[in-house]
Amino acid sequence: LIFHWLKNVVRVDQVLRVVVEDLDGKSHSDTAILNSLKNLNVQTWNWKKLDISSDVIYQAAGSVTEVYLYCSGNNAVLRGWSDSQGLVLLKTLKTIHLEVNQGLESPQIVQNYIKQFRTALVKRFKEVYKRDIDIFSKIIEHIPQKLNEKLQAAKPKILGEEGYEEQQWLKCMDEFADFVTLVSAAEEEEKPVKVAIIDDGVKSAYDNLDANIAGGESWVSQPISEDPHSPYLTSVKGHGTVMAYFIRRICPEVKLYVLKLDPQMMGSRVTFSIESATEAIEWAVKNEMDIISMSWAIDPIPRKNGKEDLAVRRLRTAISKAVGKYAALLFCAWPDKGAGVKNKTYPYSLETESIFTIGAATRDGNPAPRVGDGQPTFFLPGIELGIPLKTEAKKTIVDNEPKLYQRTGEQPPGTYQTFSGSSLSCALAAGLAAMILHCSRKVQNKQAWRLNNYEYMKMAFESIDMSEHKWLAVGQRFGNSNIKTAKPSARRQVLNQVVDMFF
Repeated sequence: LIFHWLKNVVRVDQVLRVVVEDLDGKSHSDTAILNSLKNLNVQTWNWKKLDISSDVIYQAAGSVTEVYLYCSGNNAVLRGWSDSQGLVLLKTLKTIHLEVNQGLESPQIVQNYIKQFRTALVKRFKEVYKRDIDIFSKIIEHIPQKLNEKLQAAKPKILGEEGYEEQQWLKCMDEFADFVTLVSAAEEEEKPVKVAIIDDGVKSAYDNLDANIAGGESWVSQPISEDPHSPYLTSVKGHGTVMAYFIRRICPEVKLYVLKLDPQMMGSRVTFSIESATEAIEWAVKNEMDIISMSWAIDPIPRKNGKEDLAVRRLRTAISKAVGKYAALLFCAWPDKGAGVKNKTYPYSLETESIFTIGAATRDGNPAPRVGDGQPTFFLPGIELGIPLKTEAKKTIVDNEPKLYQRTGEQPPGTYQTFSGSSLSCALAAGLAAMILHCSRKVQNKQAWRLNNYEYMKMAFESIDMSEHKWLAVGQRFGNSNIKTAKPSARRQVLNQVVDMFF
């Protein structure tokens, strides 16, 4: 929020020094760092994140003069920083402060790593700029407790260990999102991917979501007010905020449009009125959304004398228009009512052949017991997914998901809360579709327009690597070695290769 305020409110031209503590808890992604610091003309960089990519520093603060670096002890990181495509690209850089954790190596070995780093980088600066660079270094023998806890929490799980598939899925997509952000844009500006989140609103201040939110509408009545409708940038139960977080996590450059529905209580469960859902879908079609994310379900209304309710007919018509040829991609959450239970909920039952239904998978990539095997279109992670928890929260129940919370306040996150349910999987699927659209447009693929069609996007999903349980294993497509080792000059070509495999 502070960086958004500096850029968009104060409109500063230059930031002399940036110091960010990012060694405690979950570190910020490369994309988040880029979005925070880009165009602030930072002079001294001290973002305390282990093994940060020199590409991130270059993209976010290309005119920096002084840099503080924190290395886990991995010599490959030091080699990358001293590479011809590393820190030497920072033309105005004069001073480097390097801190290296000793880890399991001897002080002599680590000191030799530092010596090689210093020699290589000094040589490159003399060759390229005909000048010296000051490098100050020190070895940390014992990792601070908080940092050690962070490293343990992030320890990669091994094949067969509980949570391996889920951890690898999210880690792979986080890294791919960072890679895509660093791919240079085409000369012709790409069309942004527009995702409508039809839910209970989104708290825009949460995790800098306001940087992605481009508009919206509300159908929530508040008669005792000058404004007849509740603002869409607030969330009734926090559900829409969580959905926005996961969509943006998978596709950081997405444009979000918040369509806030009129909530209705069914016991302790929150649902929405058919009328507000219909109007929201109509709004999304009128405003040419690429994707409509609906991480909820409405129980069916019984026919009277064999006739369909008027409100249901109007909803059916709105959905038919939305999924018309090359219009919008609709994603719905499976209702999680138990294995073998037929899904008769709206909106899915009104257009079963053109709506993606997404079910939650367990932490090992198998269908969750409350979903059942074979019914949803695809399965994605949906059990105990974590997001930063900003404040203490009151427990509520949303769409049969007892781990969704309402939040207030703007304190920094002190812990992380886990969430479960197919609505989370639906958000990840909508984000994945958004990322596929974004990549195809970024490389200006001539067939990109086809992906706005249900059948073509379904084929794109199936091409990723689908198990017999319809679990999408993203590692082979989005985490292959070509992506991880691509030089800056080759990134666009590598992304082209990824996109070509969708057709």
